[in-house]
Amino acid sequence: MRGPLPTLDKVSVNIAVVLGTSSMPVHQVLRLGRGAIIELDASEEDEVNILANNLSVAKGTVIFSGNKIAVEVKELLPRSPEAKQGARSPLFHRNSPESCPDALRAALVRP
Repeated sequence: MRGPLPTLDKVSVNIAVVLGTSSMPVHQVLRLGRGAIIELDASEEDEVNILANNLSVAKGTVIFSGNKIAVEVKELLPRSPEAKQGARSPLFHRNSPESCPDALRAALVRP
């Protein structure tokens, strides 16, 4: 990666994609087993939420290519007010060279 923050190359970020959510009573969760089906509050056309270290950073759509699944980023989400004020977030730690969410966002959408 080229640019002003080469230290970002060494930072690992856990990416998760939320397809949908569901709520159920604890007794139902305890009875879940192999093959159980959990219905989600979403359809296959709905956008998915993209999380970076449990922080919502983008929205996207699921793409199927053969037997592979991918997510296409459609929209980058604005930073939360806490992050804009320099508050400690789960994604970046204050006083570290990697504490620049904007640089991460730029890296995610670079050409």
